[in-house]
Amino acid sequence: MGSGNLESALQLIDASLRERPDEPVLLWKRVVVLISSNELVKARVSLERLKSLDPFSERITCAEGLLLHAQGHWLEAQRKLESLGGSLFLDDVALPSLVLRRLGECYLEMGQVQSAEKTFRDALRLNPYSVESRLDLARVLAQTRRLDEALAAYHQIEHVQVVPLQIAQLLIQKNLELKHGKRNWDEINQILNSVVQQEDRMTDVLLLRAEVHLINGESGEAKRLLDDASRRDPGDVKLWVARAISLPPRRPGCRDTTAG
Repeated sequence: MGSGNLESALQLIDASLRERPDEPVLLWKRVVVLISSNELVKARVSLERLKSLDPFSERITCAEGLLLHAQGHWLEAQRKLESLGGSLFLDDVALPSLVLRRLGECYLEMGQVQSAEKTFRDALRLNPYSVESRLDLARVLAQTRRLDEALAAYHQIEHVQVVPLQIAQLLIQKNLELKHGKRNWDEINQILNSVVQQEDRMTDVLLLRAEVHLINGESGEAKRLLDDASRRDPGDVKLWVARAISLPPRRPGCRDTTAG
């Protein structure tokens, strides 16, 4: 859910709470929206209010788990969310899907990749239209080097802004598994050419172009690309880091053979 949708949801919940200030379900939904908006202090205040009204509800366990997740306390969050078991009592299919996604992220942070994948698949079965759940699954498939499965998952949501570059990155990895003569860069270049018009993705596009040049032994082209980009945007740390690690180490007395 985007920031605008979260803000609208919070406004609706607050309007309902003005009429029913002691309604536990509304308070609980307010906590969930505030956590999703990273308003953790406000979420804690609403959670304490919820505890005073409905102290034995599983909603409290759920909200505590989500809050711990947002704070990066992965193990504690995992235990809270696991304790819910199958009792996802929520009346909105997007909310139990969110709970499963957060549990899967806890597993992933704790290095429990198989449990993460299963949980992401459960979230997707619960809400097949969830872009976020499909992104989660695609990422864990890519992390476990199941590139074809990851690509298939990404292609189902390739309209999402961040996805084309993820596809390009996976295609680069697939090319690396092939012998030099069998590598095909056409689709990758097409993706990068289409994404380059998005100003906020420019750095990522440049980094992938430089990576392609380096893979093909064109270190001079990669250096020129990163140099030009760094001059245009000297505050972008990613460009300077990439520039530093892409250059071969220089020995004293040797000239830079990558220079044009």
